[in-house]
Amino acid sequence: MALDGVSPTDFLQRAAFSQQISASQTLQVRNLTNVLAGWLPPPALNISGQPSNQVVNAFQPAAFAITASGVFAPNYQWRKDGVNISGAMTATLSLPHAHLADAAGYDCVVSNVNGVLVSSVATLTVNAPTQPSVTAVALSGGQLALTIAGDIGPDYAVQASTNLVDWQTIFTTNSPATPFNFADPDTSLFSVRFYRIAVGPPLP
Repeated sequence: MALDGVSPTDFLQRAAFSQQISASQTLQVRNLTNVLAGWLPPPALNISGQPSNQVVNAFQPAAFAITASGVFAPNYQWRKDGVNISGAMTATLSLPHAHLADAAGYDCVVSNVNGVLVSSVATLTVNAPTQPSVTAVALSGGQLALTIAGDIGPDYAVQASTNLVDWQTIFTTNSPATPFNFADPDTSLFSVRFYRIAVGPPLP
């Protein structure tokens, strides 16, 4: 029978030295692994996972990822609005602290010796940061204690002033879990002291 294992075959014109094979042998012949002694054609370059849209507040982290494969390891080049991003040459693009200017469309060019593919475009939307809030204000033992809430991801600074004009940073923390607590050990040194919370990218 034919290689499909079903269709009949005309044997009248076959060579005298040929041999009829059984249905089970036909199934084996149809399996390329058996016919080619384990060798299979190399898979073409392929993108199986596309980057996804991201929405974050300013100074929060954002990340894009792509999944690609091929017989030869793929190379990656991320782009922002069609322009190559310097050094962004892995399967993941990370923005530890997204800025408003980072809002754009991102895609990835994947290539190897067999070809070039371009991923779909993923949009990064960057909203204004959440204004931090101060709660649980308490004065105990000469120390002023504050609880600060806001976005997770940005860095925070506590600033103090005695005249609402000249501000001094008295405490910084990098990407804390929120809410977090702060206590000022120098409260007793001032007759009047004002406080404010600054939020932004990594602090110097």
